[in-house]
Amino acid sequence: MYSRMNNLLAGIFVFGVGIYIFVDDLLNSGTNFTFLGLLLISVAIQCFVLSYFGDDFRKPDERMKLIQQKGALYTYYIFLSYCLLLFILIGMSIVNISALNLIMIFVALIIATAFLTMFILSFFY
Repeated sequence: MYSRMNNLLAGIFVFGVGIYIFVDDLLNSGTNFTFLGLLLISVAIQCFVLSYFGDDFRKPDERMKLIQQKGALYTYYIFLSYCLLLFILIGMSIVNISALNLIMIFVALIIATAFLTMFILSFFY
């Protein structure tokens, strides 16, 4: 119970900071937009999902192992589709983005996708 509450409070705090940074970048950055707010929002999603699972990660049962394995598999294919989509957009010069921002987008998508996939799979298994 103690770690659930800590994860929930950390998620709320990080989500608030992430929204603040994201909105501040949108309003005040001019041309140099960074995706640090998006990265913090994905870490908040991670905290929320960890607070949802709570003690399930501590006790290694078959259900959690199956959720983690299926989540990793689905995350892999979803991440490949993210890569394909961004490579097409960048290759056709539809999106012009710096390498730092691209890495921030990829990391944020990996974190959010991995934990949201496990959250969704917990309803089926």
